[in-house]
Amino acid sequence: MRRELLAVLLISPLVSSLGTASAVHAQNIGSSLFMGVSPQSKPGDDERVVVEARELVYNRDKGVVTAYDNVELSYKGQTVVADRITYDSNTKDVIAAGRVRIVDKEGTSITADSVELKGSLRDGFMHALRLEKDTDEGYHARFSSPVGERIDGKTTILDYATYTACNTCREKPQRPPLWRIKAARIIHDGKERTLYYEDARMEVWGIPIFYAPYFWTPDPTVKRKTGLLTPGYSKSSTLGMGFTFPFFWEAGPNYDLTFSPTYYERQGLMGQVEWRHRLESGSYRIRVTGIHQNAPEAFATGRYGAGDKTNRGLIESAGEFLITPRWRWGWNVSLMSDKWFFNNYNLHGFGYSSLFYQEAISTVYLEGAGERSYFDLSANHFKGLTTYDRQSQQPVVHPVLDYNKRVNGPESIGGEVDFTVNLTSISRSVADYRQIPQQQERLFGIYETCAIFDKSHCLLRGMSGTSTRVSAAASWQRDFIDPVGQVWKPFVFGRADAFVVSQNFGARGNDYQRLIANEADDTALRFTGGIGMEYRFPLVASFGAHATQILEPIAQIIARPDESRIGSLPNEDAQSLIFDDTNLFDWSKFSGYDRAEGGVRANLGLQYTVQGESGARLNLLAGQSFHLAGRNSYAVKDYVNTGANSGLEYDNSDYVGRLQLTTGDDFSMFVRGRFNKDDFTPSRLDGGLQFKVPAMPIRGTVFYTNYAEQPDVGYAYRREGLYASARWNLTKNWWISGSALFDLNLQEKTIITNGPATSARYWDASGLSPRSMSFGLGYDNECVTFNLGYTIVPKEYATANGKSERDEIISFTLLFKSLGPIAVSQNLSSD
Repeated sequence: MRRELLAVLLISPLVSSLGTASAVHAQNIGSSLFMGVSPQSKPGDDERVVVEARELVYNRDKGVVTAYDNVELSYKGQTVVADRITYDSNTKDVIAAGRVRIVDKEGTSITADSVELKGSLRDGFMHALRLEKDTDEGYHARFSSPVGERIDGKTTILDYATYTACNTCREKPQRPPLWRIKAARIIHDGKERTLYYEDARMEVWGIPIFYAPYFWTPDPTVKRKTGLLTPGYSKSSTLGMGFTFPFFWEAGPNYDLTFSPTYYERQGLMGQVEWRHRLESGSYRIRVTGIHQNAPEAFATGRYGAGDKTNRGLIESAGEFLITPRWRWGWNVSLMSDKWFFNNYNLHGFGYSSLFYQEAISTVYLEGAGERSYFDLSANHFKGLTTYDRQSQQPVVHPVLDYNKRVNGPESIGGEVDFTVNLTSISRSVADYRQIPQQQERLFGIYETCAIFDKSHCLLRGMSGTSTRVSAAASWQRDFIDPVGQVWKPFVFGRADAFVVSQNFGARGNDYQRLIANEADDTALRFTGGIGMEYRFPLVASFGAHATQILEPIAQIIARPDESRIGSLPNEDAQSLIFDDTNLFDWSKFSGYDRAEGGVRANLGLQYTVQGESGARLNLLAGQSFHLAGRNSYAVKDYVNTGANSGLEYDNSDYVGRLQLTTGDDFSMFVRGRFNKDDFTPSRLDGGLQFKVPAMPIRGTVFYTNYAEQPDVGYAYRREGLYASARWNLTKNWWISGSALFDLNLQEKTIITNGPATSARYWDASGLSPRSMSFGLGYDNECVTFNLGYTIVPKEYATANGKSERDEIISFTLLFKSLGPIAVSQNLSSD
């Protein structure tokens, strides 16, 4: 029987013969035909073979169906498309020929000249096949072979096969791909999700570069698989050549171990093992690293390095778990044999991304967040990682708690009410001092200290002992807009602080603390509150046909009592004070709770904004702060002289301002600064710009800083620096990059003559050279990523880690996508 129509034939694989074939016939478009099954007992969709074709030939006697012209056969999520498909209902065999394409339910695509499939499409032979698989990482795995065999639907054997993740060149399809693996046989074990290669060689642009009689890799879809990872190579003067051979063990579906032994030419074998475990509510990881050094003398000794240590190591752990959708807890902890270990062995700690590790912070935390509230409780331990860090001066925070809740104000007055609670408890074994004016007085020649211990010559940056403070604050504010558009915002606030201080005078040097903190109280209460009004009058007008401009005068006045107990209470969290445009209208300009601004103060500013329809935006702000009455908190010195040289210590403050300009994705810039109230000379400047040159195309970033000396807080010299970086995409795939950091400090040189010492300002010529610099060259396409980098490590970082000269490092990374990376790092320094 032969019919020329679009037929849909639904065949139950349960049928073993066509014994009642006389009851079978083809119907018109849209009808269905079930072989050996009554219409009342249709099989499930997963048990049916569905064939669609333009032309159907049905041999009733042999039980063979042959479909022609745009044939599509579907069964259990698999689809076969071909010019011709023959299905034998007795043997369940399928023969497809002519532009065959098979797609399984996981998206794997196979094309071939002809295919013979047996046993529910699970077994068969394929001729001139090409297999493609999309991966979660975004690349395509491609296999090709003149002949292939599929066994039990899980194992595929490809003879004389080729594997690559690279696209074929459209202009020259005969050209070899960038890389490929050719093998006498490639076996894919679907159950183990592993690829086995026999008599294989790897080619780059058709040139063989590697041969192996036998090896295996996870298949391209696997993210976790037991086996060897890509080895690594490094070289440095202190360690010698280093070879790493990592091994990954998938111990279970949700936990694994990675062993990363590294052999160093000079220092011997360093072992490292990392355990990862994912649970229903979160995950955690533990990593242990250790080495018995063969040549500890390669490092500086004593207080300058770990040259007197033979056994060195590190234990790290990090984790985070959900308690509820709004609550979570976690930790990040590091325990090490010495503070130089991280940098000496170029290790990468949990949560660290910087090239230079200056401190390791161990923390345990509990966090919660609501729609208008948050809770954060944490304990922290700080480990200094440079030669100049004295661990006994580092604080231990046990704990710090922050809670904030905002609610609507009472119906009678409206507005918003804000509640805040902070608890901070800090311990320190040894007091932390800094000499003013700054000089090179060093304890043991390393640690910063004072030559004269009194309030006029020495800052107490950290009090020895334990200090605990609890603060609770509440505030109310509301915006009122009058008929002409003026915005009036009254506000009121109050705060109470309780301090408990226990000083420790036992350790060496702690007794000098009495000379600076002689008025410190064991327990103290402090209350502050205030009332104020903020006024804004935004004047809006059109600026051309496609922009809007807003001119907005801003005025604010705050009245409160004088700050009490200045200089008799610890100051740990409010030492940094930067007066600029960002805090011009803050109710208190101190950065923490240990200080509380007092007195009557007015803040004035003028803001101008232009907003274009295209996204371009210009914003200008200028302002000044005025102390009107009471005691100026910024003019009264505490243990660290917070407020001194800040621009706020006078009744009329310095001027602050900013300029921000954005033209879209191609360009943005900002400049913010503080300018002397008398002669408008800059006391603090920060500027930056980000740009893109579409025609090149180049992207770049430039940042500039210039801070005046602040001798009263320990900075005797002006600090000036410039950082620039850029990346140029030479082609679609090739790019170059570079960055440089310049220290442009003006130094002060003391000239000793027969008479008194004199000082002169001069440029330090070394400041004009880069303090750090890096260059990069890279290539990236669908199947390979290549990076070549060169970095100069600043001398101040190198010497802080027991080395005498700066480091120069060249690194090389080659990633064959779906196979893994090859990474090389070489230190070019000679120390």
